[in-house]
Amino acid sequence: MVQISYFKLLVVSIFRPAGILLGLLLAPLPREVTKLVLSVCDAILFVRPHPYIPISLFWMIITICGATFVTDVQELQRVRGLYRLEKAEKGMHFKDRDRWIIKILGAERGAWISGCCLIMWVVVHRYRKALKVNFTQQGENQSLHLQLSEERQKYSRLKAALPKASETPAKPPPLVEVTEKL
Repeated sequence: MVQISYFKLLVVSIFRPAGILLGLLLAPLPREVTKLVLSVCDAILFVRPHPYIPISLFWMIITICGATFVTDVQELQRVRGLYRLEKAEKGMHFKDRDRWIIKILGAERGAWISGCCLIMWVVVHRYRKALKVNFTQQGENQSLHLQLSEERQKYSRLKAALPKASETPAKPPPLVEVTEKL
């Protein structure tokens, strides 16, 4: 019988939310809907579960997935080593070989699931961060565009108020009138 730890069950259960969240972030949705998904993601994943715990839920998930991946790879290496050792020592009957192959495949499956889950959560984090940067840059670009259009309007008003170069202004009157010729 295969023993499954609670951490492996947790990794298997948090694999689906990572896939759903990544699918929602990658889907070509309207900007407002993507912002809503992004804010829900931030509200759920980056909240601290307790004021005295200085780590968010996301980093707990990453830590658990990473630790589970490392232990699964170690378990895979241990099972492969035992299989090779028993095979070298006394040869194997095909039923024993099948039993060992099932153990090896189970260990490989656990390593693949935990590794893919870890990678998927890292991709969710990186893509979420890129979307946030993109939205803030778009907001800054819009404010700069607004400032630029205001400056253009001011410039056009000032240009309209100035006399045109083709119009020659009249000569200003002399400051002192000269009545006598010397």
